[in-house]
Amino acid sequence: MAQDNDPWRRFRSRQLEKKGTSLSTAKTRAIQGTVVETVIQDGNIDFEALFKKLEILMSQLSNLYNQYVAGVEKQPPIERRKQFDTLLNFLVNTPKPTMNVRFKAQTLATQAQTQAERWEKLLRKLEAGDMKRRMQKRAKAG
Repeated sequence: MAQDNDPWRRFRSRQLEKKGTSLSTAKTRAIQGTVVETVIQDGNIDFEALFKKLEILMSQLSNLYNQYVAGVEKQPPIERRKQFDTLLNFLVNTPKPTMNVRFKAQTLATQAQTQAERWEKLLRKLEAGDMKRRMQKRAKAG
């Protein structure tokens, strides 16, 4: 069979192949080496893995911020927060294939926004001096 010489037909067929949740090669190259790479399999996005990873990161961040406020950690979890924000931005800006995935994504984004506001409020209170970090000193046994 002869090769298709119509450029528009080739273009439309490539567009139809790209439809859905598959990623173009340019996006895939930009994602390589980042935390987003963990939720992409064979060029397709695994939304369930992305949701699970975001939920785990949100609970870890909440615990780390609580530890920072309590005085256990010396610095706020900046790197973990960057990873979380990167994944969340990826989720928000990615087209969703079904209404179910879209609903879960909106719910998770809303929860993340609420938590982010809480964390920022804690940091502002610490910086303003309204709240003090207290490290419980343990009595030496002996």
